[in-house]
Amino acid sequence: MRAAIGCILASPLRRPAVRALLLAGVLSPGVQAQGVDAQDAQTQGAQTQGAQTQGAQTQGAQTQGATPKPASSPSPTLEGAVGLQLNYGPEYMGSDQRSFSVKPGLYLRWGRYYLATGGNFVTRHDDDEVVRGFGAELVRRDDLRVRLGLNIDRGRKTSESGDLAQLDDVPATLRTRLSAVWQPVRDWRFGAGWNTDILGRQGGAVVDFGVARDFRPNQRTFVSLGTSVSWGDARYMQNYFGISPQAAERTGKPAYDPGGGWRDLALTAQWRTDIDRRWTVWVSGGVSHLLGPAADSPLTLQTTQSGIGVGFAWRF
Repeated sequence: MRAAIGCILASPLRRPAVRALLLAGVLSPGVQAQGVDAQDAQTQGAQTQGAQTQGAQTQGAQTQGATPKPASSPSPTLEGAVGLQLNYGPEYMGSDQRSFSVKPGLYLRWGRYYLATGGNFVTRHDDDEVVRGFGAELVRRDDLRVRLGLNIDRGRKTSESGDLAQLDDVPATLRTRLSAVWQPVRDWRFGAGWNTDILGRQGGAVVDFGVARDFRPNQRTFVSLGTSVSWGDARYMQNYFGISPQAAERTGKPAYDPGGGWRDLALTAQWRTDIDRRWTVWVSGGVSHLLGPAADSPLTLQTTQSGIGVGFAWRF
């Protein structure tokens, strides 16, 4: 074979062409093999890459399609407080006589619902306001609380003070109260409330507005200073500050129809501290000044009044 190739290459006429053919014949198998291997490698790489991409997409779709289950909110628990409060204050709004009273207190809370017989029997250190009666929190956010409740208005008996003798009793009734407390910044509270007689016993309605500043000297102590102003409609003011013509004949006092108007301006203070996780004690007090038709009433013997309360509670 080598001798034949050498003879062909030695030919002067066909040397260049034959050499090219031989080179093509000798080199082509290797080159073609190398090209096929490269193509196969590229094809295999593309398939592998495609499979990996498809797998990644499939895994991503599965991950995206899987929706995590929302965390279930904890079930509400019952909490409460029981205790006593000793009060010293005027016998009625406008009286110049003062008296002592001892009142037991109960406060129950279950989630958004509450039952309270007084305003200081809290179950939590950070409770900013407790409304007497039974109610529910319609809105509870860090900056806003809205409550709707019912409470019993015991009215006023003429036996409560000698200055009310032979006047008309103020009948007891059931009231509903809608209140809101807005806290735009920490420790500042702005509130408004509206309560009205829902039994049609001529109890009327009262609207109040207030602002309070809270202080927390330590983790156990809570101090609050506040001011508020109240307005009563004609029915409410007649019940508590008016004198009917019949009562005027019995008592010799002048008949008086106050109409609607501002009732009083009040300043309040409260100090409360937790002895431990269960026991809490407090002192609260206030000064109020009767305004407008309330101050002009013949029943008003003192326009500026003050009161103080001391109490304790056991929480569970």
